[in-house]
Amino acid sequence: MTNDLPGSDPDDSEATRPETEQPDGGGRHPERRFFGIVDLPAVKTAFDAATAPLREAASANIRFSGVSAELRAQVARQVVPDLSALAPKVDWPGLADLAGTLTKAREAFEAVALPGNWRPLTSLNLTAMTKVIEEGVPLAWVPPHDVILALVAAPDAVTRAGVLDANRTSIVDCCHQVLAEIARPDLQDQKRLLEEAAVLADGNTYSAAQALAASVWDTVYRGVWRAEPTFQSGPRFRYDQVIAKLPPIDIDAAVIEFRQACVFGPFTKACENFFDTSPVPTAYNRHATAHAAGATQYTPANALTALMLAVSLLRELEEGQLSSQIHS
Repeated sequence: MTNDLPGSDPDDSEATRPETEQPDGGGRHPERRFFGIVDLPAVKTAFDAATAPLREAASANIRFSGVSAELRAQVARQVVPDLSALAPKVDWPGLADLAGTLTKAREAFEAVALPGNWRPLTSLNLTAMTKVIEEGVPLAWVPPHDVILALVAAPDAVTRAGVLDANRTSIVDCCHQVLAEIARPDLQDQKRLLEEAAVLADGNTYSAAQALAASVWDTVYRGVWRAEPTFQSGPRFRYDQVIAKLPPIDIDAAVIEFRQACVFGPFTKACENFFDTSPVPTAYNRHATAHAAGATQYTPANALTALMLAVSLLRELEEGQLSSQIHS
């Protein structure tokens, strides 16, 4: 293969090479190759149809969602240059290999960054998922993906509570599977308690499951608060102050940031203030679970919500991006 490509001079001398291409010993660097092409110039004209899948693969790993198509294409072009002027010299087998490599890289990235229960989903309706999470129902790590689809499709919170109750066995099984993935030594006590809570929930002793899971969830959240300065706004743990410090659910965020926001997102609804003069909440509420024990607050759906909240948070800590100092 020759070097006489547009933008390069086959007679260029050592002196005309950029200084960055001069090795320490004064000799010439080996020729740089990309798709089998020597010194690929910055070609601006299209070849969009051939490179669109590669651009999409590249841009998908930059942001989770919401970036305009124009901006994604602009960013991706910096990763995968247009090749139209070089079509006769393109190493197409090499290009195909790169496409396969990018696909594998994307799959590896998703395996690391996405919760296991999101991976079987062919698409994610982030807006609909956010609505469910803001109602206080966790969707990261648990429940199973088919339950996520049913929750998102449900028209209102009452129907969603019915979805949880109708899928109790599969939700509990998912909790057991996710808990089995937790290996951090400092999380083992809480893991064991949540395994007990899951057994209680599946055995129709859901009230005991709700009380135990709520206590574990509160314990673990306080552990994160102690270890993560971004959650702190004073020397004492206060629910309203913790809520004010929680990351917003932003569908434009990077994948891991979005995942963590989904883990913490239900906290706001689950810890809404509840006073003696207020009606007892029918949806899961940490304060009502602790201070208003009765048939209104203690329900199968609320027990499953409490269990999933705690399992979701504990599993997120297993990822290692967040610290915790659990006092137990």
